[in-house]
Amino acid sequence: MRRWSLRFRILFLTLCVEAITVIAFAAVAYHRSRSELLDALDDDLRKECATLARLVEAAMASEPAGADVMAPLMARIVRLSRHDLYQIMFADGRVIAKSPRLGTDALNVPPEVRDSLDPGKSRGFDLEWDSDAYRARVMRSGGEDGSPTSDTLGAKQSNEATQRDFFVLLAQPSENLDNRLADLLQYVIAIGATALLVSAIALWVVARWGIIPVTRLSSEVETVAPGHLAYRVDADRLPRDLRTLAVSINGFIARLEQAFARERQFVADASHELCTPIALLKSNIQSALLGPPDAVADRRSLEELLGDVERLERLSSSLLALSETEAAGADSSRREEIELRPYLESLVAQFGHSAELRSVSLVVEGRENAIVHADRTILDRILSNLIENAIKHNRPGGKARLSVHPEVGGCEIWVADDGPGVPAADVPYLFERFFRVDKSRSRERGGAGLGLAIAKSLCESQGAEIFYRPGPSGGSVFVVRFPQAA
Repeated sequence: MRRWSLRFRILFLTLCVEAITVIAFAAVAYHRSRSELLDALDDDLRKECATLARLVEAAMASEPAGADVMAPLMARIVRLSRHDLYQIMFADGRVIAKSPRLGTDALNVPPEVRDSLDPGKSRGFDLEWDSDAYRARVMRSGGEDGSPTSDTLGAKQSNEATQRDFFVLLAQPSENLDNRLADLLQYVIAIGATALLVSAIALWVVARWGIIPVTRLSSEVETVAPGHLAYRVDADRLPRDLRTLAVSINGFIARLEQAFARERQFVADASHELCTPIALLKSNIQSALLGPPDAVADRRSLEELLGDVERLERLSSSLLALSETEAAGADSSRREEIELRPYLESLVAQFGHSAELRSVSLVVEGRENAIVHADRTILDRILSNLIENAIKHNRPGGKARLSVHPEVGGCEIWVADDGPGVPAADVPYLFERFFRVDKSRSRERGGAGLGLAIAKSLCESQGAEIFYRPGPSGGSVFVVRFPQAA
């Protein structure tokens, strides 16, 4: 259904664009054709008006007896017109000749059209007669031949000029024009519909053919399952436009495979870590049950059992903290500006007693100060893990040093100790879960190898990073780098 829907959407959108194009083309063609046909009709009417006007002028020149005598002659002339409606009239409104269809009626020329005409000029307009629409044109002809030389002569010439000043009106039904435009519109609609139908068929075939690689790719990706993550899309056999998608799918599957591998390793490591204290608990309980009642021995067994339970408690707390850290992600709403030097001095006061019990000196070095934008609770957990490690893995009489190092674009917090340091071969695995540099000593100290993994996850949630540096004169230096506070 989704594949069909995708093809349908492509087809629908393309046809919509084509339909809009066809409609726009039809509108332009219709408007242009109407203008051209109307211009052609107006030009034909103008020529016909000019021809009739010349004939009437010639008749009036040969028959100066007056309009009543000339009327029959002009009627015979205008009957030669092929137009349905025609009318010739003097400027004062007297009709000389007209179309027989008019009967006793007469055609009226709008005053604004008649008054705007100069002799020899014509103008087109639309009129309606007997409920039919017509395209009409009126031409003015005649006028004075010259200036009068006296009042009597001037009056006579003016009277003659008035008799020679007349209008020729011709009208052609608009039905022919409308029919031709209707035929044109039907022709355009037929061509447009045919083009859309052919385009729809072609687009459907092309879309189906073009989506075949996507369909094949989708079917192959559907076979990917947690137990079969070795599949990779062969991008070389795909069209060029789909190769980027193939690379993205391969990257996603690779990250998914790495995530599943980490989870499997985590489960295996957690099971391994839990097996030892559980086995010890079982062994101690069995020994206590099999042996004779002895208060001293029973107390010693209970103390051993308590140690194993505390180790299990620390391990479960660490696993829970790691899980919560990875699930929570970054929450910028809880961040605040923290001034680092007073903050580090408060941590020294908090862990001072633990450091004294191990004969370790915990100090804040340097005078630098900086401000970071972080969640105070998360920053407490990060630095608490690092300070505990610096105290735990330090030598007796050694020093654990906290310091602030402002940098361009941020700042660094250093936690250094005078312990044995980390072998170069173990540095790449230092922040992995359950990794311990000295596994036997770590077990004695109760470590599960999760402290640095938790610190790294917490740093990532704050947009910070953590890494290890060997101390300049031995020992370890753990660096937490924060970006510049916004």
